[in-house]
Amino acid sequence: MTSTNTSREIFLSRVRRALSRVPGTRRRGGCPSINGDRERATAIRGDVLRRTLEDRLALLDLLIERARITGMTVISCPGVNAATRAVVALVQHKSRGRDNSVEAVAWRHPLIDRLVLEPELSALAPAVRLNRAGLDRRSSLESARLQSRQEVTVSLFGITSAEWCLADTATLVSRTLVGRDRWMSIVPPVNIVVLPLDTLIANLTELYALLIGEAEVSEPSLTNYMSLISGPSTTRDIESIPVSGVHGPREVHIVVVV
Repeated sequence: MTSTNTSREIFLSRVRRALSRVPGTRRRGGCPSINGDRERATAIRGDVLRRTLEDRLALLDLLIERARITGMTVISCPGVNAATRAVVALVQHKSRGRDNSVEAVAWRHPLIDRLVLEPELSALAPAVRLNRAGLDRRSSLESARLQSRQEVTVSLFGITSAEWCLADTATLVSRTLVGRDRWMSIVPPVNIVVLPLDTLIANLTELYALLIGEAEVSEPSLTNYMSLISGPSTTRDIESIPVSGVHGPREVHIVVVV
């Protein structure tokens, strides 16, 4: 066996040991695979839709636990008004000590619109100016995107949402749409994600089942650009030293409206 093959086997043995795996066996405790089984996917979708409030709250507890591991915080809020207070409190805490006004950018999203954040944020000291994405219908799509980029690059906060959130890995799943561009969640140093409780699902298996269901009733293939984000940006590329905020936000806070 050459030295290259020896190094490869040593590396793979370490990976298997970390995953508690040996060749020819399946990983313990992982989520089950659908493997193209549409009947299985349909059954899983039904389970998700029939999930009770108690079940969803259990997913929230799991999300809180797993988010802590990835460096995120989760705030559970009983209603929209409590969510508004939570977002404003986060912004106030993170912008404290700044002399000049602070910029924030927010998705055009029904739940975020219901928070009515503008008057609350503008009343803070320092005042926080909230820019809404894509609201000016007189502008062309390209000019709206250019303006949005300019606003995002100077924003301390990005206030966004997600289509789903996987509780077992604290992974946010977002699609790029007009007014919900990806850069709003990855360019500002602080990302505040506001979610309704019913967007919580258990794992990737449930996500795949939901996506297969969408494809069956809409298009034959999934063409939307989709991002899966698990925690704030971090890297250990240089001497294994952890560095935050390299390719995305330094902080991610999830506000769940129950």
